[in-house]
Amino acid sequence: MGTQPNDPFHDYGQGYPSPPQGPQSNDGKGLALAGLILGIIALVLFWLPLINFLSLLLALVGLGLSIASLVMVRRRGSAQGLSVAAVVVSAVALVAAILATVLWSALFNAVDEEVDTPLSPATAPATVSPTPAPADTSTATPTPTSGQGQTSEAPAFPGAEDSDAVGLAGEALALGDVTVTSTPLTDGDSTLRPTLCTTATLQNNSDETIDFNIFDWKLQSPSGTIRNSTALGTDNSLSSGEVAPGGTATGDVCFDNDAAQTGQFVVLYEPIFSFFSDRGAWINDL
Repeated sequence: MGTQPNDPFHDYGQGYPSPPQGPQSNDGKGLALAGLILGIIALVLFWLPLINFLSLLLALVGLGLSIASLVMVRRRGSAQGLSVAAVVVSAVALVAAILATVLWSALFNAVDEEVDTPLSPATAPATVSPTPAPADTSTATPTPTSGQGQTSEAPAFPGAEDSDAVGLAGEALALGDVTVTSTPLTDGDSTLRPTLCTTATLQNNSDETIDFNIFDWKLQSPSGTIRNSTALGTDNSLSSGEVAPGGTATGDVCFDNDAAQTGQFVVLYEPIFSFFSDRGAWINDL
């Protein structure tokens, strides 16, 4: 009698079937999936400052896992789609993270150098030469002082910068295509608190409309404190607006003087939206 086809012992002599290969092939897919997830996370976070360092690390680890997965699936002849996708995403994330790190580092270094740049020390004691006799303003216009940095004759003050255009109170300073004048400081309205005021004049010599704002003005006190302007102290405030080509804007700019100090005051003019690089400074000895 022959062996029946459905005999349970029919294949006994041929040995047991090979164990399933699923768990071995899943190892490569698991690495590919992990690498893909890390690459996606790195790709999402690479542009954030400081966090981009974590993105760089994630992309590097993800690329390593993805490459290991690709090698494994190629040896087993399995599908390579997931592994290839993981390698591509992780590689793109790594390149993006490196570029972002370089750009952010350059930006932070530039800002740090700007903040740490020391102010030019005063080249002479805080003394002011005797004020010359005033010119006849009814027939003569003061000649603007160029804003190409301090000259040896310009009065010095603590915190002066190389590019400052410095003059005595009442002098006209040429700042780019704009001529700016600040009159000597006088006591303003002290109904609410003591103030010091100057009358500012801006003459637009350019071919374009320029902006002006009361907040472009500051006052450095004898103690070195730099105060912003205030809306108090006058009924004729410079306020804010625009000056057409060839036009002029005039108004008062006032500052708090709570300490009622005496000594060297410096009126500073530096536009928020600068149309020139120079800063104007007028020395007042009160």
